[in-house]
Amino acid sequence: MCKLARLWLPMRRLLFVAVAVAATTAAAGPAAAQTGTFARCVGGCPPGINPCTNCCDAAFGDLYGACLDRWARCKSGCDGLGTGAARDRCRTACARADAQCRAGARKVERSFDCPGFVPEEPCPYDCQLWDRTTRSCIGPAADGCK
Repeated sequence: MCKLARLWLPMRRLLFVAVAVAATTAAAGPAAAQTGTFARCVGGCPPGINPCTNCCDAAFGDLYGACLDRWARCKSGCDGLGTGAARDRCRTACARADAQCRAGARKVERSFDCPGFVPEEPCPYDCQLWDRTTRSCIGPAADGCK
């Protein structure tokens, strides 16, 4: 068997798989992008560190990264004050500013299209909660709600 023929067989299989995947993806259509906050994004992901949570980090990471950078610059300015009350007041101001930055970042909504994301569904009864592990409502049924 010539060298070209030995290479062609695996390449032909790879080409077939690539065409099958492309056809399946095209038939299914593009996934609908979701819109929401970082908490909504992560809340729709399976628990743990996985491609879905990594996708959420990538979609919103710049917001929290900007807060962290701002806090680090503020804190380093405080370190120049030496020790004592002035440095403590400066660090307290930095902590307040960081909390405000993160609170603002939590309210930002963005579009995301993360693998494995399942949007939270409203539960039929007020005494039930959405469980992201089981991806269903948990708690007592209607007759158990008081």
